[in-house]
Order: sequence, then structure tokens, then C-alpha cells
Amino acid sequence: ANGQDGAVGMPGESSTTQAAQTQRRKESHNLTEQKRRQRINDKIAELKHILPTVGGESTSDKQAPDKATILSDAIEFIRKLHSDVKEVTARKSELERLNA
Repeated sequence: ANGQDGAVGMPGESSTTQAAQTQRRKESHNLTEQKRRQRINDKIAELKHILPTVGGESTSDKQAPDKATILSDAIEFIRKLHSDVKEVTARKSELERLNA
């Protein structure tokens, strides 16, 4: 509270109160970060289950792929889908042109 130790607080506020506030902020931040990591892990697990294969193997195989492998395979799968959409769109246009 004296401004020399970097503590933030109201004049007259005890260092014990400041320490308690700092601890509560730290715990709140830790909880928020833990929830964020859990959401990321949940989404990675969801990707693992919807991808047809992970790491070149069926997702039903016993060894669990790591997160980087799951994300890499998801990127590869999405790129393949984009390519497939382009091919189908081009083929559709070609067929429409031939039938016109």
C-alpha cells in the first residue's frame, strides 16, 4: 500500500488483505486457464473421433495419437475435402455444359 513494493491497493489496506486479494486473483486465473485447456482438450478429442483415420491408422486402434498428430490429420482431411469439393464442382459444371 506504500507504493514501494509494487502492491496495488487502497491506502491503509493491510498487506494481508492485499496478499489475500492477490491469491484470489491467482486462483481465479488458474481456474480460468484450466477451463480453457479443458475446452481445447475436449475439442481435440472430438476431432479424433470424427476423423476417419488419425496418424494413418483407424481411430479404433489401441495407441492414442498425440494432439499434434490429431491436429495435423484434421488439417490434411480438411484440405482433402476442399480439393474434393473443387473437383465435384468442376465436374458438375462440365456435365451442365455438356447437357446444355
